[in-house]
Amino acid sequence: MSWRKGQSGIHEADVHAVAFVKNKGGLIAATQRGVYEVEAGTGDSGLVPGLGTRTQDLVPSPVKFVINFDAGDHRVYSIYSDADDDWVGVAADHGIWESSGDSSHWIQSLSPAQTLDQRCYSVFKNRDEIFAGTAQGVFRRKVGSTEWHRDQGELAEKPVFNIVGDEAFVFYVTDEGIFREKTGEDNRFIKILSVAGSVNDSDETDEFGEEKDSYDTRWIRAVTYKNKEIFVVTKTGIWTSKDFGEYWQRFESTGLPLSYVEKIVVVNCQTSHGQWAPDPSKHDGCFGPESVLLLATSKGIFSFQHHRWSSLYQGLSTAVVNDVTVSEQGDVVIATDQGLYYLVVQKMSSLNYQHERERFLNEPTARQ
Repeated sequence: MSWRKGQSGIHEADVHAVAFVKNKGGLIAATQRGVYEVEAGTGDSGLVPGLGTRTQDLVPSPVKFVINFDAGDHRVYSIYSDADDDWVGVAADHGIWESSGDSSHWIQSLSPAQTLDQRCYSVFKNRDEIFAGTAQGVFRRKVGSTEWHRDQGELAEKPVFNIVGDEAFVFYVTDEGIFREKTGEDNRFIKILSVAGSVNDSDETDEFGEEKDSYDTRWIRAVTYKNKEIFVVTKTGIWTSKDFGEYWQRFESTGLPLSYVEKIVVVNCQTSHGQWAPDPSKHDGCFGPESVLLLATSKGIFSFQHHRWSSLYQGLSTAVVNDVTVSEQGDVVIATDQGLYYLVVQKMSSLNYQHERERFLNEPTARQ
């Protein structure tokens, strides 16, 4: 496995966030200047290979600049693509941008007056409701409505860095821990994980003496929720729960640069074509009972497989990985400070399994 840099029409080197548009197969990528749409390509030389294939056709992927940030120097924290339709949301330091159906048409749907409210760290859609996590609490609105409502109560003034969930629960990551809300019971929050010790245990000012964004000093670095299991990456370890946060178990994290984690992604299995697939129910030929975890950090990208963490470094010209996304077909793309890269995986049918297993076990560990 190795990384290949996409030959893209994205003009900025530093790509803040990236996400597959699940029903269209293309990508949404964001930089300080705006948002790009990358259509699905048909070959390995494009930004994204033909999804679900590994052909050698030299056809690049078309790229469109779909949002131009006026000031031209903004920070995008996250992108969310809904699994059930073509809705996409972008959370940035000046509000929420979203598109539904036609990804060439975007609106800035949330732009509150206060500076901290404008700083949106996360956006999430759950059935008929849309959530925005800001530096001062949670905003939510119904699909089809244009009116946002600020949550009251326990999360009213807290920075909310990430929001994940499903039809049963929504989880909110704050500087005090993780709160759980049962779907349909608005503003009834239960804390399921508390932050231990000082939240900002690193320097709170940058090299110029300016106060750091609380997002950069957060103790809970990343969270993901997949198949009723939640993974939480903190500065001191990785924890997992299979019962909605009632009971937690420590997960292997030896040697990982935990303070530099940006994103964690669960990938359930590999297909017979050698691709990592997010949902084994959608694919034939999946093998292996264990999941693969991908960890994006500013010190490299790591995978957990065969009970160990390994660095996936081959083909990368940088260690700064801002985001990682996986398509329904198993394609993996990362956003770095040197552009977008996609993972090239050799077809499993042509592999000598014993040889590949031995080669994988000789890869450097996370500690190395």
